[in-house]
Amino acid sequence: MSIRDTLLGLTGFLGLALTVVVALQMVASLAQWREVDHLVASNQLREHLAQAAATLAEERSATVLALRGLPAAVGDTAGLRAATDRHIARVAASFEADADPAQRAEVNAVLDELRHQRAIVDAAGTPQDRAAVALAFHDFGIAAVNRLNAARLAVLVREQPADPVTALAFNLRSQTSAIFEYLIRSRTLIPLLSIGAVGEEEREEIERNAVRIDAALAVLRGNPDLLGRDFPDRIRSFESRYYTLYRPAEDAVLAGGAGTAPDAAVAEAELLLDELRGLLSALFDISRDQLSDLRRATIRSVLLWSGLFVAGALTVLASTLVVQRRIVKPLGDLRRGMLDLAEGRLDTPVPVAARQDEMGAMTDALRVFKANAIRRRRLQDERLALHERLKDAYRQLKIDLEAAAVVQATLLPPPARLGGVAFYSYFRPSRYIAGDTFDVVRRPDGRISFFEIDVAGHGAPAALISVASHHSITQAVLQRQPGQSLGDLAASVNKDWPESFPYFTMILGEIDPAAGTGRLVQAGHPAPLLIGRGGDVRQLGDGGLPVGIIPHATYDEIAFDFAAGDRLLLYSDGLIEAEDAGGRFFTEERLVEIVTTHATSSTAALIEALDLALRSWRGSGSLDDDVTIVILEAETDHERA
Repeated sequence: MSIRDTLLGLTGFLGLALTVVVALQMVASLAQWREVDHLVASNQLREHLAQAAATLAEERSATVLALRGLPAAVGDTAGLRAATDRHIARVAASFEADADPAQRAEVNAVLDELRHQRAIVDAAGTPQDRAAVALAFHDFGIAAVNRLNAARLAVLVREQPADPVTALAFNLRSQTSAIFEYLIRSRTLIPLLSIGAVGEEEREEIERNAVRIDAALAVLRGNPDLLGRDFPDRIRSFESRYYTLYRPAEDAVLAGGAGTAPDAAVAEAELLLDELRGLLSALFDISRDQLSDLRRATIRSVLLWSGLFVAGALTVLASTLVVQRRIVKPLGDLRRGMLDLAEGRLDTPVPVAARQDEMGAMTDALRVFKANAIRRRRLQDERLALHERLKDAYRQLKIDLEAAAVVQATLLPPPARLGGVAFYSYFRPSRYIAGDTFDVVRRPDGRISFFEIDVAGHGAPAALISVASHHSITQAVLQRQPGQSLGDLAASVNKDWPESFPYFTMILGEIDPAAGTGRLVQAGHPAPLLIGRGGDVRQLGDGGLPVGIIPHATYDEIAFDFAAGDRLLLYSDGLIEAEDAGGRFFTEERLVEIVTTHATSSTAALIEALDLALRSWRGSGSLDDDVTIVILEAETDHERA
């Protein structure tokens, strides 16, 4: 191939490559434009879903209060129904052709069930019927709002934007919607609590709602400055009113119970709900503005790359002409001159050019490249050797951890029967070794002492501390003085625990099989479940400080009956805080539900059901935290025989 053909071919190839690259960028910009349009539609759908959930929550509150005869706390029920229907209709209209059919079916199912529940509400006549219908509509409303929010979050997960400001606005919208929902729930329950229409479970629900609102507010105040405008001031204003006006009014109703006037709490709740509506509206505006800016940016990008494509094509054509006229033609003239001179035609004009030889520079460059290649090879060999050493170290560390796991397992007692009490255990470390431990000991007086410990942290440090705490508690139990209460024993262990050690949570207790009673102390550990022989399940305890937090902490004893056939279930927080693929906790409620379902099954069957539920929830055999379950069962006379 001649130099002329080589230069023209190379110029054409490079020009074509440049044109293809620009064309690909233009196509990518068009795809991004379509993606942004899709994101705008998705944002509108999420906005309608959030508005539908909010109005449904308000309708739920107004309907429940109206059914319970509280007109002073009731909003315009008919207007709220119309608003809910209007927003759900907008949701249905916002679904795109490629929307998830399951989400579309879920929204339609919520709408159908809502119509059915409304018909039941309208047909309720007697006070007893209205009270029952109010409870049913309240439960349905909470579930329906959760389903709408779940659909909204599913769309958000699928269409998560890369822009940090838009993503932050989406996240803060979710937190604000959560505050709105929890505040409406409490606003509904407070008047009912003041007239004695609800009990302790609803009081605890109000308290849990307050904790959830605290957590959501912490997220809101975290980094709202990214959103600009007056958003930080509005959050601070909301927090000020919530903590200085509403929460004291709510606490007064919770402290006073039935007969306490709820007017102040309800009025403050309404004002706070108005502020939340404004915050949601502002967040919706921010999202729309950001997406509009993003859409304009993608349009500009499409126009830019389209212009570059046209300019690139023209440049390729111009470059080919320049190469032809300034390089190829002079080379041809030079070639003809050289041939003419070779044939002896001395009168042939010879082009004159001042050229410098580049071979020396190319040789120097090659020498540098070779030296660099030698150095790279040496570094690669060193990295491979280091990698092998790291593999050996990891292999040895794994062997050591496996040996440590065997040693730790020997500290845990196997299932046994101890003087009328049988105990069973379920122990799954998240890693080779765990920060959880437990023990069950029969004392000389016939009583059964037991404890379960969960050390803060994971891995080897937590496992070492669990061994130390296991030894300390065992010695304290065995050396317990006559007449010393469990609370004093726990306080003594807490006082003697080194400040440099991590803290741990604990359940410490004892069972008197002869008397059919038991006592325990809760030190920051999840509340145990007492499973009655007849299948009833209840929680024991409500908290307590972990060991190692405050040196002079005190602990209260919790007494309970432990007759033949009763069972006591202890568990670590690794069970209820196990997360599924979506990051949701297993929760105490799900644990209680499973235990209640299998309350009359054998203990082995109960443990198997909990294991199956945990593995199904996780979707794999891995764990993020250690899980320990201990079940103590009071044997019947037949079992003892």
